[in-house]
Amino acid sequence: MSKFTPTFSTSFDFDGDTISVTMNRLKRKHALKLAPYIKYDDKGEVSLSLEENLTLLDVAIPIIQGHVKSMSGLTIGGDEGERNLIVDNGKPNDEELYNMIFDETYFISFLGELLSALMENSFVGDDTAKKSGQKQSGDTEGDQYGEPII
Repeated sequence: MSKFTPTFSTSFDFDGDTISVTMNRLKRKHALKLAPYIKYDDKGEVSLSLEENLTLLDVAIPIIQGHVKSMSGLTIGGDEGERNLIVDNGKPNDEELYNMIFDETYFISFLGELLSALMENSFVGDDTAKKSGQKQSGDTEGDQYGEPII
């Protein structure tokens, strides 16, 4: 029986916070938009320069935003005190804070975690792909499909 579900949940640490997120899996059209920006080294691992990472994120940000169903655990300090970002059913409780995450360079590794989780959880796992004989675009001998993007 297939292990497919339309959403997945994961968590990761960022800047002292533990972020929990539930996302919709990528649609084929979104994977196709991202694919040209993902490059592999001779070991089959994703290898991007800073400029390539930033370009990939420019393409990925609207895709990520459209796939986040829920998120919690991120607290931002500031002059106005602590602000907690909560996304519920795709809607953030603090639109300004939500937009800041996608605009500020400080959050590049945060966005990289979201993108990596989205990519890793949207494709059949490496073992399953090998068993089914599937080969993904950009695969080379020894690729571990689903490695973190950034």
